[in-house]
Amino acid sequence: MKPVVGVLGGMGPAATVLFLDRLVRFSTASIDQDHLKSVVMMNCDIPDRSSAIIRNDDGPLIAMIEGLTNLEKVGADFIAIPCNTAMYWFQQLSDLTTVPILNIIAETSQVLRDAGIDAVHLWGTNGTYQSGIYERHLNIFDIKIIGHSTQTQSVLDDVIASVKRGQHKGFKDQLAEPINHLSHHDSDIPVVLACTEFSLAFQNESMGIPYVDSSDCLAVRCLELAKVEHEAPEWLAQL
Repeated sequence: MKPVVGVLGGMGPAATVLFLDRLVRFSTASIDQDHLKSVVMMNCDIPDRSSAIIRNDDGPLIAMIEGLTNLEKVGADFIAIPCNTAMYWFQQLSDLTTVPILNIIAETSQVLRDAGIDAVHLWGTNGTYQSGIYERHLNIFDIKIIGHSTQTQSVLDDVIASVKRGQHKGFKDQLAEPINHLSHHDSDIPVVLACTEFSLAFQNESMGIPYVDSSDCLAVRCLELAKVEHEAPEWLAQL
């Protein structure tokens, strides 16, 4: 019997829908029955993770526990959370359920290691950047994070907010300054899309920079665990 992936979504909702699309798109199935089985808990009431980290507030943890409990009740065999910043509470969440939880940061770090990457730029929320949750995983593989300015972080946060407001294209101009900086400094070092809103920002237009999409990394791992035949994301061949 095929395992069931439980998806704890809503962080944000459009990013969750894109993640579900990737689970279908990367599959090479030719009939319905060969696709992955999943159940989705779209909990959009979970408080903002980034601002909670800055305030040292565990409000998101409490809301996510409810979602995990529901996924466990409906029989999920493993759980995917397509939100990087939520991994700040990964250990607490794992301790509160018997169902294995995939860590999107760990899966992305594994892809980077397998691709022979030794340095990355990190584009995510301020909470992800300031908390060091990526460093803890990347340090295991001796992968360095190239720091960026507070001005760049402000631009990245604005893009994330734009996606959450419903904008899903036209980001190349908004990201012109950080893209231009990368084009002239360390242009061969990939950007980790360490917020699943960036997956939406990058899906409709070419930014002209190498990148690794954390949402894709998580989707591929789900397909692997479910033993669903699949293909690799296109960006992987460009690293």
